[in-house]
Amino acid sequence: MQIIKNNWTYLLGALIGAIGGYMYWRYIGCSTGTCPITSSPTISTLYGVLLGGLFGGIFKRNKKNKNKINNMAGFLSRLLGLEDKADFKVLLENGAILLDVRTKEEYKQGAATNSVNIPLDSLNSNLSKLKKDKPIIAICASGMRSRSAVTLLKNKGFQKVYNGGSWFNFNE
Repeated sequence: MQIIKNNWTYLLGALIGAIGGYMYWRYIGCSTGTCPITSSPTISTLYGVLLGGLFGGIFKRNKKNKNKINNMAGFLSRLLGLEDKADFKVLLENGAILLDVRTKEEYKQGAATNSVNIPLDSLNSNLSKLKKDKPIIAICASGMRSRSAVTLLKNKGFQKVYNGGSWFNFNE
C-alpha cells in the first residue's frame, strides 16, 4: 500500500496513458496497419502506459520540499541516479572534489571550473589521487560514465560519491 501511496502520480499517469493508448489505437490507429506502435491494441496500450507513467513523474512531489513540483529533468535525473543540483553546490562549497571522468581530449575542449580530470579508463589505477574522506561528485559528458565511476569508487570503499551527470551543469 505504501508503494501506491508514494507513486500515485506515476500510476495515475500510467492509467491515463493506457486508456489514451488504447483509444488512439481503437479510434485513430494506422490506416495501413503497419505502424509498429498502433498496429495492435496491446502495443499501443503499453506505449500509452510508458508515456503516461513518465508524464505522471513530472508531477511527483519532492520529499525535501512538499510544495515543489519536479520537472521532467528532475524525474530523469532521479531515474538515472543523479542527485539534486542544489546539494552539489553545498558539497562543493564545503570542499568536495569535482571529478571529471571524460577523456583527456574531451577535457581539453572544455571543463567545469575547479574539476579534476581522471579518465574513467584510468580511474582504477589513480585512486590514490583521491581522498576517501572527501565527498566526490563524478561528472562526464552525459552522466553515463560518471555513473560507472560512482559504482567503481563505491566498490573501492569511497562512501560519499555522487553522480553529477554532465559537466555542463557545473558551468552555470
